[in-house]
Amino acid sequence: MSEKKLVNWEKEASLGIITVNNPPANAFSVPVMKEMIVCLEEIEADKDVRVAIITGSGTKIFIGGADIKSFPSLMNGDIKLARELSAQCDVVCRAISGFSKPVIAALNGAALGGGLELALSCDMRVASPTIKIGLPEITLGLIPGAGGTQRLPRLIGYARALEMMLTGKPISAEEALLIGLINQIAPSQAEILTAAKKLALEIAEYASETINTIKFVVNNGLKVSLEEAILLERDCFSKTFKSPVAREGINAFLEKRKPDFSKSLL
Repeated sequence: MSEKKLVNWEKEASLGIITVNNPPANAFSVPVMKEMIVCLEEIEADKDVRVAIITGSGTKIFIGGADIKSFPSLMNGDIKLARELSAQCDVVCRAISGFSKPVIAALNGAALGGGLELALSCDMRVASPTIKIGLPEITLGLIPGAGGTQRLPRLIGYARALEMMLTGKPISAEEALLIGLINQIAPSQAEILTAAKKLALEIAEYASETINTIKFVVNNGLKVSLEEAILLERDCFSKTFKSPVAREGINAFLEKRKPDFSKSLL
């Protein structure tokens, strides 16, 4: 009998929906990390999938942080063990942030600690109206170890990010929306995945080549100076300008019809 998977993905139209099912807290364990990497690789290889969604099972927790019960044994070991734990988390978060296709986090439940850090690695976030979001590591005498200290200030600014990390207090979905931490709040808990799918399908309506190029330019442009980023944009614009995808889009506009981006034109 095959072992039950902790992370599964299913294909729905042009979407790849990844679900973490590791009760009771959907803990961000090493097995979960490894299985998520496999799911991401399979979605990356599927040319029909244009947008990925990551969510958790249940309604209480999106994805939990590392298992705190295992920390005492790690503390009694070599410091390398803590570095390895942080590095393992980083591998998954980098795989998500470096994914060629857009990734939306559907926050079905609380996103705290490692769960929020994983969500920060996604490109967009849609949240249930009743969830709590935060980085409470300071309450354990720790700091975030899966990119939270770096990704959060880049997303919401230095002062607000530092406040969240130094107080350890979670914020509501409404406040998270106000400061730009999430993109949307679903109408209800039951509609969180529906809302995420709606956003994903709005994106997936366009050509995968254009979608992925926009993500590539934005992500890589943020790593260099404005001058270098403008040159990167110019180079990618010129390449897309000569593509069959752009030709279809321009011709459709001139002919007053909807463009057909149902499949790759390259």
